[in-house]
Amino acid sequence: MKYIILVSLCMFMIMGCNKAQETVSNNFIQSEGLHSENIKFAPDVEKKLQALGFIIPSKIEKAPDFSLKSLDGAIRSLSSLRGKVIFLNFWGVWCVYCRQEMPSIQTMYNSLKGPDFEVLAVDVQDSEATVRQYVSANKHDFPVLLDTEFKATQQYGIRGFPTTFIIDREGNLIAKLVGSRDYSYPAVIEAFKALIQ
Repeated sequence: MKYIILVSLCMFMIMGCNKAQETVSNNFIQSEGLHSENIKFAPDVEKKLQALGFIIPSKIEKAPDFSLKSLDGAIRSLSSLRGKVIFLNFWGVWCVYCRQEMPSIQTMYNSLKGPDFEVLAVDVQDSEATVRQYVSANKHDFPVLLDTEFKATQQYGIRGFPTTFIIDREGNLIAKLVGSRDYSYPAVIEAFKALIQ
Protein backbone atom coordinates (compact mmCIF):
# COMPACT_ATOMS: atom_id res chain seq x y z
CA MET A 1 0.00 0.00 0.00
CA LYS A 2 2.85 2.39 0.85
CA TYR A 3 4.37 1.65 -2.56
CA ILE A 4 1.12 2.53 -4.35
CA ILE A 5 0.85 5.81 -2.43
CA LEU A 6 4.50 6.66 -3.23
CA VAL A 7 4.00 5.94 -6.94
CA SER A 8 0.80 8.03 -6.96
CA LEU A 9 2.58 10.96 -5.31
CA CYS A 10 5.46 10.74 -7.77
CA MET A 11 3.09 10.72 -10.74
CA PHE A 12 1.25 13.73 -9.26
CA MET A 13 4.57 15.55 -9.03
CA ILE A 14 5.36 14.68 -12.64
CA MET A 15 2.00 15.92 -13.88
CA GLY A 16 2.37 19.18 -11.98
CA CYS A 17 5.51 20.20 -13.84
CA ASN A 18 6.83 23.72 -13.78
CA LYS A 19 5.29 25.65 -16.69
CA ALA A 20 8.30 27.96 -16.91
CA GLN A 21 10.56 25.04 -17.76
CA GLU A 22 11.15 24.10 -21.39
CA THR A 23 8.83 21.20 -22.13
CA VAL A 24 7.77 19.09 -25.07
CA SER A 25 4.56 20.42 -26.59
CA ASN A 26 1.67 18.22 -27.57
CA ASN A 27 2.09 18.46 -31.34
CA PHE A 28 2.36 14.76 -32.11
CA ILE A 29 -0.15 13.37 -34.59
CA GLN A 30 -1.45 9.80 -34.81
CA SER A 31 -3.10 9.47 -38.19
CA GLU A 32 -1.05 7.56 -40.75
CA GLY A 33 -2.53 9.80 -43.42
CA LEU A 34 -0.94 12.88 -41.87
CA HIS A 35 2.71 13.73 -41.97
CA SER A 36 4.97 16.55 -40.98
CA GLU A 37 5.78 18.99 -43.75
CA ASN A 38 8.70 20.35 -41.75
CA ILE A 39 10.59 17.15 -40.98
CA LYS A 40 12.50 15.75 -43.94
CA PHE A 41 12.63 11.97 -43.69
CA ALA A 42 14.50 9.67 -46.05
CA PRO A 43 12.10 7.80 -48.37
CA ASP A 44 9.66 5.54 -46.49
CA VAL A 45 11.22 6.19 -43.05
CA GLU A 46 8.15 8.05 -41.78
CA LYS A 47 5.87 5.19 -42.85
CA LYS A 48 8.18 2.65 -41.26
CA LEU A 49 8.17 4.52 -37.95
CA GLN A 50 4.38 4.85 -38.02
CA ALA A 51 4.04 1.14 -38.81
CA LEU A 52 6.03 0.45 -35.63
CA GLY A 53 3.57 2.55 -33.60
CA PHE A 54 5.54 5.80 -33.43
CA ILE A 55 3.68 9.10 -33.57
CA ILE A 56 5.19 11.78 -35.80
CA PRO A 57 5.06 15.44 -34.67
CA SER A 58 3.16 17.90 -36.83
CA LYS A 59 6.05 20.39 -36.74
CA ILE A 60 9.71 20.54 -35.89
CA GLU A 61 10.46 20.92 -32.21
CA LYS A 62 13.85 20.90 -30.52
CA ALA A 63 14.35 18.23 -27.89
CA PRO A 64 14.70 19.90 -24.47
CA ASP A 65 18.27 19.58 -23.25
CA PHE A 66 19.05 18.01 -19.89
CA SER A 67 22.07 16.86 -17.91
CA LEU A 68 21.81 13.77 -15.73
CA LYS A 69 24.17 11.50 -13.83
CA SER A 70 24.99 8.22 -15.54
CA LEU A 71 25.77 4.94 -13.83
CA ASP A 72 29.48 5.51 -14.50
CA GLY A 73 29.26 8.69 -12.38
CA ALA A 74 29.65 11.16 -15.26
CA ILE A 75 27.15 13.92 -15.96
CA ARG A 76 25.83 13.46 -19.50
CA SER A 77 23.87 16.02 -21.46
CA LEU A 78 21.59 15.40 -24.40
CA SER A 79 23.17 18.25 -26.34
CA SER A 80 26.59 16.58 -26.19
CA LEU A 81 25.23 13.90 -28.54
CA ARG A 82 24.27 16.32 -31.33
CA GLY A 83 25.11 14.73 -34.67
CA LYS A 84 23.74 11.32 -33.65
CA VAL A 85 20.29 9.78 -33.93
CA ILE A 86 19.16 9.25 -30.33
CA PHE A 87 16.76 6.64 -28.99
CA LEU A 88 15.61 8.29 -25.72
CA ASN A 89 13.71 5.90 -23.46
CA PHE A 90 12.08 6.81 -20.12
CA TRP A 91 11.70 3.73 -17.95
CA GLY A 92 11.94 2.30 -14.42
CA VAL A 93 12.96 -1.00 -12.85
CA TRP A 94 9.62 -0.85 -11.01
CA CYS A 95 7.80 -0.88 -14.41
CA VAL A 96 6.99 -4.41 -15.64
CA TYR A 97 6.53 -3.30 -19.26
CA CYS A 98 9.82 -1.42 -19.18
CA ARG A 99 11.65 -4.51 -18.00
CA GLN A 100 9.99 -6.56 -20.76
CA GLU A 101 11.31 -4.31 -23.53
CA MET A 102 14.83 -3.77 -22.15
CA PRO A 103 16.37 -6.95 -23.66
CA SER A 104 15.08 -5.94 -27.10
CA ILE A 105 16.58 -2.46 -26.68
CA GLN A 106 19.90 -4.15 -25.94
CA THR A 107 19.57 -6.27 -29.11
CA MET A 108 18.80 -3.15 -31.17
CA TYR A 109 21.69 -1.30 -29.55
CA ASN A 110 24.08 -4.14 -30.39
CA SER A 111 23.00 -3.91 -34.04
CA LEU A 112 23.12 -0.12 -34.38
CA LYS A 113 25.64 1.30 -31.92
CA GLY A 114 28.34 3.40 -33.44
CA PRO A 115 29.22 7.01 -34.24
CA ASP A 116 25.75 7.75 -35.69
CA PHE A 117 23.41 6.22 -33.09
CA GLU A 118 22.97 6.28 -29.30
CA VAL A 119 20.52 4.89 -26.77
CA LEU A 120 19.82 6.89 -23.62
CA ALA A 121 17.74 5.03 -21.05
CA VAL A 122 16.52 7.51 -18.41
CA ASP A 123 15.51 5.72 -15.22
CA VAL A 124 12.77 7.41 -13.22
CA GLN A 125 12.23 6.88 -9.49
CA ASP A 126 14.58 3.98 -8.69
CA SER A 127 17.61 4.26 -6.44
CA GLU A 128 21.02 4.14 -8.05
CA ALA A 129 21.73 0.82 -6.32
CA THR A 130 18.54 -0.73 -7.71
CA VAL A 131 19.30 0.44 -11.25
CA ARG A 132 22.92 -0.65 -11.04
CA GLN A 133 21.92 -4.12 -9.82
CA TYR A 134 19.28 -4.52 -12.56
CA VAL A 135 21.55 -3.33 -15.38
CA SER A 136 24.41 -5.55 -14.21
CA ALA A 137 22.23 -8.64 -13.77
CA ASN A 138 20.79 -8.20 -17.27
CA LYS A 139 24.08 -7.24 -18.92
CA HIS A 140 22.78 -4.02 -20.46
CA ASP A 141 25.63 -1.85 -21.70
CA PHE A 142 23.80 1.10 -23.25
CA PRO A 143 23.98 4.39 -21.32
CA VAL A 144 21.61 4.60 -18.36
CA LEU A 145 20.92 7.98 -16.75
CA LEU A 146 19.27 8.65 -13.39
CA ASP A 147 16.44 11.20 -13.22
CA THR A 148 16.17 11.23 -9.45
CA GLU A 149 14.57 14.69 -9.32
CA PHE A 150 12.17 14.13 -12.26
CA LYS A 151 13.71 17.02 -14.21
CA ALA A 152 13.91 15.37 -17.65
CA THR A 153 10.67 13.50 -16.96
CA GLN A 154 8.89 16.82 -16.46
CA GLN A 155 10.56 18.44 -19.47
CA TYR A 156 9.30 15.64 -21.72
CA GLY A 157 5.82 15.56 -20.19
CA ILE A 158 5.98 11.84 -19.45
CA ARG A 159 2.58 10.41 -18.49
CA GLY A 160 3.18 6.70 -19.01
CA PHE A 161 6.04 4.24 -18.91
CA PRO A 162 7.89 3.34 -20.95
CA THR A 163 7.90 6.34 -23.30
CA THR A 164 10.39 6.62 -26.14
CA PHE A 165 11.43 9.57 -28.30
CA ILE A 166 13.54 9.57 -31.44
CA ILE A 167 15.77 12.62 -31.86
CA ASP A 168 17.50 13.38 -35.15
CA ARG A 169 21.06 14.56 -35.73
CA GLU A 170 20.04 18.22 -35.43
CA GLY A 171 18.43 17.69 -32.03
CA ASN A 172 14.82 17.66 -33.29
CA LEU A 173 12.10 15.43 -31.86
CA ILE A 174 10.92 13.36 -34.82
CA ALA A 175 8.92 10.51 -33.25
CA LYS A 176 7.32 9.38 -29.98
CA LEU A 177 5.98 6.08 -28.72
CA VAL A 178 4.17 5.43 -25.44
CA GLY A 179 4.19 1.82 -24.28
CA SER A 180 6.51 -1.12 -24.70
CA ARG A 181 7.64 -2.64 -27.98
CA ASP A 182 9.94 -5.40 -29.11
CA TYR A 183 12.80 -3.52 -30.73
CA SER A 184 14.69 -6.68 -31.70
CA TYR A 185 12.58 -7.49 -34.79
CA PRO A 186 14.50 -7.13 -38.07
CA ALA A 187 11.84 -4.70 -39.40
CA VAL A 188 12.47 -2.40 -36.43
CA ILE A 189 16.23 -2.50 -36.85
CA GLU A 190 15.89 -1.87 -40.59
CA ALA A 191 13.67 1.16 -39.92
CA PHE A 192 16.29 2.62 -37.60
CA LYS A 193 19.09 1.88 -40.06
CA ALA A 194 17.15 3.79 -42.71
CA LEU A 195 16.67 6.66 -40.27
CA ILE A 196 20.38 6.76 -39.44
CA GLN A 197 21.34 6.81 -43.12
